[in-house]
Amino acid sequence: MYSIRRYELILTTFILAALFTSGCTNDRENSVGGHLNQIADSGRIIQVSELLDSSFKKSKEYKTEGLPGAEAVIYGFLKVDSDSFDYEVRFYKNHKESVELGREFADEGSGPYAVLKKRDALYKEGIRDRRVVIGGLEGAIEGGSTGPKYGGYLIYENLIILCQGANAEQSMERCEFLTKILNPNK
Repeated sequence: MYSIRRYELILTTFILAALFTSGCTNDRENSVGGHLNQIADSGRIIQVSELLDSSFKKSKEYKTEGLPGAEAVIYGFLKVDSDSFDYEVRFYKNHKESVELGREFADEGSGPYAVLKKRDALYKEGIRDRRVVIGGLEGAIEGGSTGPKYGGYLIYENLIILCQGANAEQSMERCEFLTKILNPNK
């Protein structure tokens, strides 16, 4: 009898653990590290002029060829206190198109599995700016290797924003800096 109850307890624990973990899957619409949801939409359409009229500083504008549905792609930075963070902001007609047409390309351009070689990338424009030297001597390539500059991205309204960071959580913190200047009412 003891072994049957022990078996039932183990089975019940296993079932509860399975149910708990299935409810905690990596849903991109859940918040990351207590910050913004990775996909956020209030129905608002953000124009390029809104970004350029903010404290965001444009460095380059990339061609959209090879990036289906994108209407503009702006590379630049935002200063927060004494730090400066890079962003690649991709504009789409609406939120639905940014999700449906842009998500695969955002995955390719950010995160630990980012495609960093032009020959392998689907969207080749600006790929050099999506890389950062890691390891080795500071300021020197010798002894270092290249890694992704953008640890993650945010689909915000009609935008896909690749945000500088060592990982998804840090990138989402930095994405939040940019969304605050694009939506000062929040």
